[in-house]
This record gives sequence, structure tokens and C-alpha cells, in this order.
Amino acid sequence: MNNANHGLLGTPLARRPRDRTFATMNTMNRRIIRFIIVLFGMTILSSIVWQYVGDQLYDCTDDNMTGFLRPGGWVHRFGGREVVAVPKIAHDHSMSEPDTIKEGWSIGRLWVLWLSFCLVSAGISLLAAWAPWAQGCDRKNEKITEADKLCEQANSAYRR
Repeated sequence: MNNANHGLLGTPLARRPRDRTFATMNTMNRRIIRFIIVLFGMTILSSIVWQYVGDQLYDCTDDNMTGFLRPGGWVHRFGGREVVAVPKIAHDHSMSEPDTIKEGWSIGRLWVLWLSFCLVSAGISLLAAWAPWAQGCDRKNEKITEADKLCEQANSAYRR
């Protein structure tokens, strides 16, 4: 008799049915991880796109590649000089010149544009994490098979 497949007193052990709570928690963890990964990717993509869009809308004399990641620091006044609205944005100004913004744009409109980038990123991340087509992978791990039901019946009969 193989003791690995038998319990005390030689009775056969039925396979333990899956714990639904654990499967649901596991599914939620996968969704959260999927959300975080997609959000991280969207942040990188938004930073790249913002660099291109920002070059068309404003010029900050002390700007660098982190324009999207530093909201509000796009253009600012310093040394008593106001931000200047210009018809066409030119770059590579000296630090002694004021920051420029394209005519028709304002710091408030840049904030709205930045916020729309964030909302689109969060929306795409949520869609990727909780979309119906992405849940197929999660649901297949939660299904209780016919074998699980039989094992539960065997275990409940054994407990009596």
C-alpha cells in the first residue's frame, strides 16, 4: 500500500477542492499587477509624447526630459520677467531670456492637457486590467471542475 495516497487508517485521501477565496484574491492580484505594469508603460509613453507636444507649445529655458513628470514647472516667471506669448516657439534661449508659450495657450490649458494625458493613461490601464477579454485568463483558474466536485463529495462523506 502506498502511504503517500492514503490518510490515517489506510483510507484514501481525496484531493482538496480549490479554495474560492484564494482564487478570487489571486485574480485580484493579477489585475492589480496588470494595471500597474500598463500604467508604468503609459507613463513612459506619455513622457515621450509630452516631450514632442511640449516642444510645440512652450519653451522653458531650464527644462529637461522630465517635463511630463514635473507638472506645473513647464513655464514660469523668474527675475521679474513674465512668460511671453509668441506665435512660434523657438528653443535654445539663454537663461537670461524669459520662458515662452505659444499664443492661445496658457498654463491652465497646459494643466488640462497634462490631466487628460493622466486620465487616458489611467483609463487604458483600467481597461487592460478589467476588460472582458483579459478576464478569460483569470476565470479559467477559478473554474471548479467536475473532479473538484467529486473530491468535495468524497471529503464530506469521509468526514461523517
